[in-house]
Amino acid sequence: MVKLSNLPLNTMLTVAVSDYDITVMDKEDFVQSDYFLDHPCKPWPKVCVAVKQVQSFNLRDLRNLCENIGEEAYEDWDEHVYDDLKDAPETAAFLKLVERVFESHPTYYEGENVEIDMVPLRVPKLGGTTDEV
Repeated sequence: MVKLSNLPLNTMLTVAVSDYDITVMDKEDFVQSDYFLDHPCKPWPKVCVAVKQVQSFNLRDLRNLCENIGEEAYEDWDEHVYDDLKDAPETAAFLKLVERVFESHPTYYEGENVEIDMVPLRVPKLGGTTDEV
């Protein structure tokens, strides 16, 4: 288990209050959030290192797409269409575009659990109360 204090500020985390309420944020946002600052008023949420996953789309996926679309077409339609598409310069440009767009929309899932070994820093306010920083 990795310790929160050892993670760089830009480390992406999954913060789960329940199985259905999971938020993805970096460590810097987490230590400034209510999830962290409200401790010990509520138990810590489940915090894990977020594992980034980027979807892919390649020529094999294009081939499968042609097969699916061509189910009702004449025999070998999918092969003819795929053969015309696979080497076209526009197809290479399209695949690069899809890769770039997919990279800008990653998804994250829970990785290694994070041990919360830090406590919120509380600074005294005038009048004797405290405020989180």
